[in-house]
Amino acid sequence: MLGFAWALQSIAKPGQRHVNPGLPREQVRALARYWLPRSPAQLDQDFQSAPYPA
Repeated sequence: MLGFAWALQSIAKPGQRHVNPGLPREQVRALARYWLPRSPAQLDQDFQSAPYPA
């Protein structure tokens, strides 16, 4: 779940002073398909890349 949340936030780049537009549904679905089924070992590998996950 953390990888999915990170991916959404890094793409949306939310601001603190205004309401941000939603992301396209297909983009959210694609990110969910990639990040949600990942194992702890896969997530560890993703987050060891610098400066951001692959």
